[in-house]
Amino acid sequence: MPRYTEDQLKSAEKAVLEGMSIRQAGRDWGIPYATLSDRLKGAGTRNEAKEMYQRLSPEDEKALVGWITVQGQLGWAPTHQQVRNLASRIVVSSGDTRPLGRKWMEGFLRRHPSIRSLKARSIDSKRVKEVNAETIKDLFKD
Repeated sequence: MPRYTEDQLKSAEKAVLEGMSIRQAGRDWGIPYATLSDRLKGAGTRNEAKEMYQRLSPEDEKALVGWITVQGQLGWAPTHQQVRNLASRIVVSSGDTRPLGRKWMEGFLRRHPSIRSLKARSIDSKRVKEVNAETIKDLFKD
């Protein structure tokens, strides 16, 4: 793993654009010359470079994160297995029959730290008991 952050790399880029040499900026921020030079020539971030190897598209991951967040707000934060099952169904529906890797969930949580520690909120038992088909239909009436 590199010993510098994306913010350090951006700071070094900015310094070069303001007139500092690539070599000096690399030394000051601890970034290899080749990395800084490539970035200045238009190379993408590490995340962008690895995006093509991800099983779910960025849009699919965004939708999955949205579903997880909504479920957590409703008091039913999904388990890792439930998230993995839904992700597998999304992948299969797009025509890819290969199973997700053993560490897929780990990578997904690293890419989306906002859901890493999502906990279900407790719901008053009275609210749970009152939910039925009629109350749900009432929610969606104009």
